[in-house]
Amino acid sequence: MVLAEDLQRYLAEHGMPCRFQGASGISVDGFSSLFHYRPGTMTFIVPERSFSDYAANFHPGEIDLLLLTQQEPQPEEAKAVLFVEDPRAAFFGLIEGFFDHSASEEITGITSDPQQQRRQSFIAPSAKLGSGVKIGVGCVIEGNVTIGDGTVIHHQVTIRNGTSIGKNCTIYSGAQIGERGYNYTVGPNREKHMIKHYGGVRIGDDVHIGENVCISRGAIDDTTICDGVKIDALVHIAHNCVIGKNSMILVPTSVSGSAEIGEDCHIAADIIRNQVKIGDRAMLGLGSVVVKDIPENVIAYGNPARPVRKRFEEA
Repeated sequence: MVLAEDLQRYLAEHGMPCRFQGASGISVDGFSSLFHYRPGTMTFIVPERSFSDYAANFHPGEIDLLLLTQQEPQPEEAKAVLFVEDPRAAFFGLIEGFFDHSASEEITGITSDPQQQRRQSFIAPSAKLGSGVKIGVGCVIEGNVTIGDGTVIHHQVTIRNGTSIGKNCTIYSGAQIGERGYNYTVGPNREKHMIKHYGGVRIGDDVHIGENVCISRGAIDDTTICDGVKIDALVHIAHNCVIGKNSMILVPTSVSGSAEIGEDCHIAADIIRNQVKIGDRAMLGLGSVVVKDIPENVIAYGNPARPVRKRFEEA
């Protein structure tokens, strides 16, 4: 069991100060969703909703510990409440800090033991792995590859030569990084000749790369994924692309060659044409087909994608 005051202290230490209100001595032994609440656990409300939307499903005092936004009143259905700015971030932070027992090497096979890594995957002798790097089963890590401290690579990942990966990244199963891009010349009889690519792939720190993502090496310059980028499963990023800091790219986006995406963008498009530039803080709606540059700080969607309004008024 974990005391609510220990959870409150943990959040404060991790930059998420909160306010506790309710019965003293409350403790929990785990977590559950609001829709399948289990007694003795903590749960939360997403910031987009209010507890009043669900209150009718609970009796007074039925919930032991509830995480809410600072603006919510304390509901009688909860014995105790932690009021925080972002309940979702706090809830999952507490799970990771106190209740996550699922990621042991014995369960996953994703190991930091160098000898075990080389038994279950191919790692070239010249590959440089930082401290605490974990690698799963069936991976291929070629020579002239650098992987920073604390990065975790799941199963069946291929990382080709000329790739550098920063610290504390997570690369999920099936990702392919550094294969040659799709680029060709046309001969006199319309025959196609594939071009060899001489660039690499440069990935910053704290990058999330989902399962079966493909990131192609650059033709001459590197394909670049900057710090803090989060890439969903099945995304394709072509040669020479640049993805700016803290941007998010969602399935089923395909980013064509030499496209540039700015910082803090939210990309839920279908296709982004080659050579297109997308400004900082732009948001592309579901299924958008982007054929022209998109200015910064706008929400754009459609086929072809067109800006419809500002994303942030303060910008």
